[in-house]
Amino acid sequence: MRILVVDDDEDIALMLVRILTRLGHQAECCSEPATAIQQSLFESYDIVMADYVMGPYTGLDVLRAYNLSFRVLLTASYNTTKISDALRDGVVHMVLTKPATLADLSRVLYAAARAR
Repeated sequence: MRILVVDDDEDIALMLVRILTRLGHQAECCSEPATAIQQSLFESYDIVMADYVMGPYTGLDVLRAYNLSFRVLLTASYNTTKISDALRDGVVHMVLTKPATLADLSRVLYAAARAR
């Protein structure tokens, strides 16, 4: 699958890309949310994983820009009404809590493959 990881912490984004690549996926990262939103106009991905807190943007801003069958929100905590609303409204399909384990990541990839 072609996967975009958007996180303003470049170390985290690169680590996820390395893991996804080792698992056989075509993964790339973007550490600028505004750039990731612009990319939505001309790039296509199977999955976009976006960090929730990124300066003036949220991962929800990034995910809304992509018309995908599978969008994943990366977050350190999962107790906000905005995230619950985004899940209910279909803006987000899964939430991956950081730090994520390989099993967590595998569960997300499996769900994404089934959603295609």
